[in-house]
Amino acid sequence: MKNALLCLAVLLLVPLAATAQQAPSYRVLLPVFFEEPVPGAFGSQWKTLMAIHNPTTQEFHINWCNEEVCSRVLVPNAQLMPGETQTTLPEFTDEALNGVGGPRLLHIGPLGAGSLPPSQLSFALRALDVSRLETNAGTEVPVVRQEQFRTATTNLLNVPVDPNFRLTLRIYETKLQRADFRVRVFDQLSNFPLGNKVLSLSYRFEPSDTEMYEPPYVQIGDMYDLVLSIVNLPPRLRVQIEPLTPGSEFWAFVSITNNETQHLTLVTPQ
Repeated sequence: MKNALLCLAVLLLVPLAATAQQAPSYRVLLPVFFEEPVPGAFGSQWKTLMAIHNPTTQEFHINWCNEEVCSRVLVPNAQLMPGETQTTLPEFTDEALNGVGGPRLLHIGPLGAGSLPPSQLSFALRALDVSRLETNAGTEVPVVRQEQFRTATTNLLNVPVDPNFRLTLRIYETKLQRADFRVRVFDQLSNFPLGNKVLSLSYRFEPSDTEMYEPPYVQIGDMYDLVLSIVNLPPRLRVQIEPLTPGSEFWAFVSITNNETQHLTLVTPQ
């Protein structure tokens, strides 16, 4: 009888232990992150600077990949390095970002009763062309907290069309391994539909993965890929993104980069 009770206790405890090991975390999206300069168009060299500050009295565990080296305890009142936007959080490694960088999902804990919400942390992310530092200090890129992820149709408004600028639409799925989206493009002024396209995003988990750190995403660098071939683009566009997969949590934006100055402007969901 004692042995039977012991076996029952073990069976009951195993799921609890597994649940504790896979406790939910607070997700934060870095839409772009490049530790080292990455070549862009017209001789540009793009890099990002990232900062996290913990103003609370609680420690937070920040993870950015499944390896042990990608975890750091962010202590209370973590200080920024003088004159820079880096914190005591260690830099991302080339291996963790597949050599060139890209979007990243940070997973932050602890969560639960008695814990302060990670939403109290402060973030900063800036993208800059390091080949033109004498004329431009870069552009702030939103660091997207999980409560800001979109679950319903989202519109990006007043996207300018001009041959002196290049446009890139980026869409990120932050929860599902696979998600489909319908992207519609309209004339901002007349609301006339110019085209639509279904895009599929997918992420291939490795057997060792417990969390998704590299979110599936797509980037469209030519808006003509989204409209009918006979369409001439008007001066302003509205880009509509509709999630087609139940449970999707996503985010999107359009970047607008001047071909001469490389000045970067962003159109984000508001």
